[in-house]
Amino acid sequence: MNRFEIVEIGTKFNMLTYIGYEQREKRKARLFRCDCGSVVEKQLFDVKNSKVPSCGCAKSKRAKQKFSTHSMSRTITYKSWSNMLTRCYNKNRKSYCDYGGRGIDVYQPWIDSFELFLLDMGERPSNDYSIERIDVNKGYYPDNCKWATQHEQSLNKRNTKTYVVSGEKYLLSELSEKFNVNPSVFRARIRNGETPEIAVINYIKRGSK
Repeated sequence: MNRFEIVEIGTKFNMLTYIGYEQREKRKARLFRCDCGSVVEKQLFDVKNSKVPSCGCAKSKRAKQKFSTHSMSRTITYKSWSNMLTRCYNKNRKSYCDYGGRGIDVYQPWIDSFELFLLDMGERPSNDYSIERIDVNKGYYPDNCKWATQHEQSLNKRNTKTYVVSGEKYLLSELSEKFNVNPSVFRARIRNGETPEIAVINYIKRGSK
């Protein structure tokens, strides 16, 4: 079955215009002409979804300006953007293994432009907030990111155990503080098959017995 998607020659995606394909040994290579004049081979999926908006010239041009030309280079919003790129693309950073090393990527227009990131996300509200991925297994994309407090991020970490009581997520320490639950007794009730909500209710009714 031929799964090679037909695209009309002359169709433009961002800075790339489809000009046809070349038959390679075992595949067809799609060719695009960039606004700068370069002809490059790119994957149609990446081009259509704006992961690759140009031949690379836009990224190179903006990369030289990122850290010096705009007025927000010393703001906490800019710091969040810069740290996001570092986590995903700098293999020398310890955090890389938890981000770029496991496939977490960044929306291509955000890589190319801090201004587009700012337009999509707005300014970071304060130092109490940082950028959070709603689905921790997906990348930094407009529909998967928000500004969140440290508490919200703690509830969303891959290795953080949370418990739902009355529709709200709690860390064990929060349950202990709010409902005066002994953590060891609570965990024992969970191991015995009680739901977090029932475990809290039973603890309150029966005490620590």
